[in-house]
Amino acid sequence: VEPAACPNDVWALDFQFDSDYHGRSIKVCNVMDEFTREHVGFTADSTIDAAAVVELLDVIACERGQRPRVVRMDNGPEFISKTLQSWAAEEETVQAFIPPGQPWHNGFVESLHNRMRDELFEQECFLDLEHARYCIGQWCHRYNTYHPHSALGFIPPEEFKKQFLSKVAYLSLGT
Repeated sequence: VEPAACPNDVWALDFQFDSDYHGRSIKVCNVMDEFTREHVGFTADSTIDAAAVVELLDVIACERGQRPRVVRMDNGPEFISKTLQSWAAEEETVQAFIPPGQPWHNGFVESLHNRMRDELFEQECFLDLEHARYCIGQWCHRYNTYHPHSALGFIPPEEFKKQFLSKVAYLSLGT
């Protein structure tokens, strides 16, 4: 699958794990836009199945006004499920599975996970699942709005997206 060419072209998905103050597991499914590097959505719960992943993708698609052309992910059971296959088939979304045991093939979301681990999970002791969801939401907003990315010319993802869309709008006026 070729690299993302515009916003909402390729979304990368992956799971990340942590626990709360009481040792209860927290599973997070993160979704990021490979073109803009935006953290476009997440769900966090004690368990997340394929139906919850599809619900997350539907919510993000509604918020953004479109589905991605490609979803990139590993071969976890939630991602290879018939539920997600059916969702992808509805609008011919390509499922791009990375080779087993090679997380670097999903490098954008792995980089996001490293930053989230360093800046949030290692710094915050979650009281419970609701506290974790709140903190992840706050971190996501900060990441998208203020975190400069070297690959984006040292501007945050939201600013990069605005500049790209402004350029596309400007160029379309000339045609």
